[in-house]
Amino acid sequence: MDDFDQVVRRVNASVIASLESGSSLDGQLNQEADAIYIKDVNGKILVSNRSYEKTFSDRKSSVGRPGSSFLAESVSQIAKQSDTMLLSGAQSLQVDHIGNDAAGRDVRFRTYKRTLLGMGHPTMAILGITRILEVIGNSGVIRLHTLKDQWRFFAQLDDFDRAIAVGLGRGESVGNIAAAHGVTKKTIENHRSAILKSLQLNSPVELIKLIVRLQENGFGDFGV
Repeated sequence: MDDFDQVVRRVNASVIASLESGSSLDGQLNQEADAIYIKDVNGKILVSNRSYEKTFSDRKSSVGRPGSSFLAESVSQIAKQSDTMLLSGAQSLQVDHIGNDAAGRDVRFRTYKRTLLGMGHPTMAILGITRILEVIGNSGVIRLHTLKDQWRFFAQLDDFDRAIAVGLGRGESVGNIAAAHGVTKKTIENHRSAILKSLQLNSPVELIKLIVRLQENGFGDFGV
């Protein structure tokens, strides 16, 4: 594999040339072994290569989806923090960090990002390049086992709580869910807290990710 700095220079040149000419990047980026992606200002993936899909979205298309909807929390937090720096005026950055890939493995990554703002494209805002430096633990088997455990916990919820969990997983507001069930928002909020505890989750965002992962892994069709 080429030196990371060489890849950064090559991909930067390809992206800039594409922006200037209006040509497609798909074929060029798929030739790279590192994960490459371009996002808008809201974190939605606009362009990604096959390596990115394999590493972060379990070989499923990430285009059109915000990274927060499928990235592991350990990676999502770094992504948000580095995006904020670039959108606040930083021109580029590089960081080594530890997080989980799509298979649930603990991985040491190296990520380079640069701003694309002001380069003439109406939506492209951030270019990212991420390389796996080292796999340091866990496996997809462990991840699937955990997912099966969470499915078991989910299946043990009563019908009302499962309906609330699915609604929240689809991104419905607490108010809309309350209206649909003829209860108060406070009731839904109380049930949401109990659901998160039952599923061993820390936040509503993690619940959304869980519902997506359950559907993507064939545990059910929740309309997400």
